[in-house]
Formats: sequence, C-alpha cells, structure tokens
Amino acid sequence: MSVEAISWALNLAPVPRDGGGKPNPACKAVLIGLANHAGPDGKDTFPSEHTLVRYTCLSKRTVQTALDRLEDEDLAALERQFPGLTARVMSMRMPDAQVGAGADDGMQQLHPVAGTGCNSHEAPSRCS
Repeated sequence: MSVEAISWALNLAPVPRDGGGKPNPACKAVLIGLANHAGPDGKDTFPSEHTLVRYTCLSKRTVQTALDRLEDEDLAALERQFPGLTARVMSMRMPDAQVGAGADDGMQQLHPVAGTGCNSHEAPSRCS
C-alpha cells in the first residue's frame, strides 16, 4: 500500500467526468482501489477485478468500464506530452490480423515476428 498513491488518487488524479461535468464517482472509487495496491513509487498495481468489485461495491461491468475510462483519460494526458501515442496504442490493441494491414506507418514493431521469436529488425539468418 502506498499512502502517497492513495493521497494522489483522492486529491490530484485526473478523473474522467460524467455527463454533468463532475468527476465520475465509479472511476474515482476504482482509482482509489488501484492506489491501495500501488508500490512505494506508485507503480505496479495489479489488483484483480474481483478485488476492485469488493472494494467499491460496484458491479464487475462498472469496474471494467471505469478501468477503460481511466486508461483513456491517462492516455489523453500522455498524448499532450507525446503526440502520436494514442495511435500507437490503438494499433497495438487491434487483433493481429489487422496489424500491419494498409500502408507502412514507419513505426518499428515492438513485438517479435510471429512464430520466430525474433524481432523483425534482426538479420534473417539469426531468425531462422
């Protein structure tokens, strides 16, 4: 547990807004549950959905939606610092059949070439 992470979640964290423009209470509750599991540096928080449901008294689906919204909010904040990040993350979320389809966008692949265990930028003789 990180007291600093919980304090950040309660007081400073960017929380997605609901239709009325107020911070979404489900997102806030889930964020506090995540902070409860953070390490001393505020990272490495991996509670199960079941644990977050128990902490928040929300349904599993509401917790999943809150997690998605928090991830999108965090990504939007990072996009301002790193333009193009959202497009890269979205391309990584697509099924493998769609990745690489269309024009080459010039991005280096982060995952190994399927079935070889090697990165695509390595020499072919080493990947066989």
